[in-house]
Amino acid sequence: MSQRSVLTMLVGLFFSYSIFADYEMVNGAPQFSATEDQFSFYLSLWKNLSLKERSELGGSGHLISQRNIQWKISECETTKTYSDQENFWYWDAIHFDNNNEIIPIPEANRPGYLYLNLATLSSSRLWGLGRYVSPKKNENESKEEFQIRKDAAKLEWEKHISPKGSYGELIVEAIHRVYPSTLNISSKEFYNLQEYLPLTSTHYKVMNKYNPYQWPIYYDERAHKPHTITEPSFWNSKLGSISEKTIKAKLVFNWCDRTQGVKVKLQVPKGQVFLPGPNRPGRTDSGDSTLQIDEVEFP
Repeated sequence: MSQRSVLTMLVGLFFSYSIFADYEMVNGAPQFSATEDQFSFYLSLWKNLSLKERSELGGSGHLISQRNIQWKISECETTKTYSDQENFWYWDAIHFDNNNEIIPIPEANRPGYLYLNLATLSSSRLWGLGRYVSPKKNENESKEEFQIRKDAAKLEWEKHISPKGSYGELIVEAIHRVYPSTLNISSKEFYNLQEYLPLTSTHYKVMNKYNPYQWPIYYDERAHKPHTITEPSFWNSKLGSISEKTIKAKLVFNWCDRTQGVKVKLQVPKGQVFLPGPNRPGRTDSGDSTLQIDEVEFP
């Protein structure tokens, strides 16, 4: 038997026993892109059902996922630091087609698989400075003078929101639980994006905080799935769940050397390895490069 055949067999054996055998990585690898002043990062998973999950679900069920993201950014030459976080729960209703395959969401239409986003990051919002507000025209100010002042203000704004000259990290922890259809989920506990406006002004104000114009974590899953920032009533008890998996990742970046590009690495706990999966149908890669994954000891 050739060395390649032996390696293929060993990899197959590893994944057949791995607790993450039912997951694949969207785009095959984490996606990363950088410009002269900013960077972006994308990490998502495909999930099929394990034999245990499929046999215990019957005809339908639910996947409830909690995703907590924390980040911290610090200037390299001062003591300035900023940190923040978000914590959401998402509801995937599991239904099967006539071929007994999972019916996917339209936005990630891969039959047989659920789409689970871990993080879609825009570094331009990491400092928490909100959205850009253009200056107003002063009385007796000419159009040319106003345009010059607007351009200068925009350049100054872009300087302040850039992570260049800083270092930091983004930590993701996602808990995925599969429940049978007998779980009583109240639709009043979860919201769709189009339901924000009819809700109370207080709720809208809270949810508007996560608007992508001012929040670094893009609303990928929030645009497609029912979600909530309030812990669901059934979450505190694991009773009734068929399975539970915890997935962790840490993005570490350093841009202290302004003459060079940003240095980035992605860390995951040892043993958390996913097979490469395809892109979302109709989508290209979400970056101009991929990131190597380092397996390390997590706290």
